[in-house]
Amino acid sequence: AVELAMERAQRILGVALLAYILYPLLLPLQPRSLDDIKTWGLKGPGKDLPIPCMGVYVFAGLNPVMTVDMSHAYGYDPKAKSFWLDFTPQSVTVAANGTGASFDGHPKFKSTSPSPAYLPGWYVIKQFSLLRYRVQFRFESDSVAVIKSCIAGCWSPLSWAYNKALGETLERRFGGGWARGNYGSPPNRP
Repeated sequence: AVELAMERAQRILGVALLAYILYPLLLPLQPRSLDDIKTWGLKGPGKDLPIPCMGVYVFAGLNPVMTVDMSHAYGYDPKAKSFWLDFTPQSVTVAANGTGASFDGHPKFKSTSPSPAYLPGWYVIKQFSLLRYRVQFRFESDSVAVIKSCIAGCWSPLSWAYNKALGETLERRFGGGWARGNYGSPPNRP
């Protein structure tokens, strides 16, 4: 009887763990139009955080057309000048059918995807959610933040390997816009 109870408990635990791992695939996506950004942008719980890069951004040159709403940031630490952002369907989403009057056909947003075929936006966002992708922005100044990526938990070997192999920054450019910079390993940072 004890063995049967243990076996049943293991099955229940296994199903619960699998459900926890896969539940992000069931979260609904909310594609948003860039033409009506005022109706949905900067409405997150972190909208009043004093972070230098508060705004809604389009990933330039990325296929699919994706947006990030920094008002979903949390965990602001004024002493460390840092905050966190989880890549969830609330904070990162696709632009509905790539729409947006100022976006359509703009050469700045030409796809740089290495994929031979366009990846659907829902697929990319579901992968972010499935991997529990989150980033920490730590500002070195008002114009440069170092980005630490966490994949499947900040403690995971994936996160450690990713951050050792690739460095990322967020830098304010002339004109006030922000650009993400990638470089080899952190010692190679420009």
